[in-house]
Amino acid sequence: MSIRYTRKSTEHYEYPQVSLLDDIGGKCTVNQMLEKRKKDVVIYIHIPFCKNNCKFCNYFKLNELDLEIVKSYFEALKEELNTYHSYVSKVKAIQFGGGTPTCVPLLYYDELICFIKSKFECEEELPISIESDIRQLLEDDTVNQLIKYGIKRISFGIQTFNDESRQALGLFYKKDELLEKIWKITSTSQLDCNVDLMYNLPFQSPENLLDDINCCFEVGINCIDLYHLNIFPGTRMYKWMQEKELLSEYYSISRQNDFYRVYQQLIEDSNINFCMSNTISKRQKEPNIYINMQLGGIDCWQLGIGASARGFVSDIVYRNYVDLKQYIKSVSSSGYGIRAMKKCTDLTRRKFVLMPNLIKIDNSSLVLDSPINSVIERMINENIFAKEGNYIKLSPDYYFFAGNVSEEFYTNDDAMQAHKIVMNNYRDGLNMYNQDKMNMR
Repeated sequence: MSIRYTRKSTEHYEYPQVSLLDDIGGKCTVNQMLEKRKKDVVIYIHIPFCKNNCKFCNYFKLNELDLEIVKSYFEALKEELNTYHSYVSKVKAIQFGGGTPTCVPLLYYDELICFIKSKFECEEELPISIESDIRQLLEDDTVNQLIKYGIKRISFGIQTFNDESRQALGLFYKKDELLEKIWKITSTSQLDCNVDLMYNLPFQSPENLLDDINCCFEVGINCIDLYHLNIFPGTRMYKWMQEKELLSEYYSISRQNDFYRVYQQLIEDSNINFCMSNTISKRQKEPNIYINMQLGGIDCWQLGIGASARGFVSDIVYRNYVDLKQYIKSVSSSGYGIRAMKKCTDLTRRKFVLMPNLIKIDNSSLVLDSPINSVIERMINENIFAKEGNYIKLSPDYYFFAGNVSEEFYTNDDAMQAHKIVMNNYRDGLNMYNQDKMNMR
């Protein structure tokens, strides 16, 4: 193991970073962003409404469900989508994230999906994913309605089955009841069911994580996304762990090494496939088409639609307004929800920053400049990367450290800008993940 990787870094799912604090006014315009040819897209639509207020969640969400605001928001989503219409060749996949999308009346999704299909050329078997909550999936006819509307994949958070950790996090249900409820969904529908598990949680051991994974597969889960708990200074989660004197354990290198060894056990298990560096399955071998395209594994644009959504179009990265009223006002006046934008001058570097999540990259069509090539050669010499035909692959020993590998491709300017973003958010009392007041108390 490289001596540089003594502490796990968070995975990088966007590059370059766009700061709402530093890039206002942008270094480009919307017209510049959309001046190039039509292209295939994946669409991410953020639904910020949520009945939960989990202290570990850093995503933008609203806990009050005002149906008038919901109605206005979905109308703004249609208006924003319509603005991009003439620049889209084909819609390849749709992802509804949140928040908890299924906490709003499901008819809104029927209307929105029909709107997209009427306005855009879409893949014949259009992959549509939605995030949810186990309680809402068991309400009334929720699962059948989702299937009726064309949704094929659902994802929901389990975090852990360990009762002590669940109680500490304020999560509903104990292990046995939760397993029974998941089985009720997986055994009675044809939906592709996926869950999120977290590790390095309070009161959680590496053995608990292995048990969590085995339980998921036993009740019919297809893919499991493994997320290291991220806590940011000033957030409710940080303050709670500080009060409970749990921070030193959370930051412990030896504890991190224990979870690294869990990864090694999973890698050595011939029954488990790593679809991505943090996604495992017993049936699936590749990432789903949405995430593959989002992270540059397939050439396309990502339209980020809705409040706080992020997108990548042409060679421009953008972030939408976080505040719901500002977002709706912006869409109403201009058709766009964009708050900040940044030009990506090095698309090849972007691919390599994101590549550790996807584990591999086809190198045959890429023109590598000297700085990128030198990083790749060094990492091959250190056995972090391996060459196989046209592919450069991440060595399994480093799946756990995918975020650290991504950072190897940051330039000095990137690193300085990332540091500046962190410090400015800290100065303004914002949650560093979403640059808003979410869970800041």
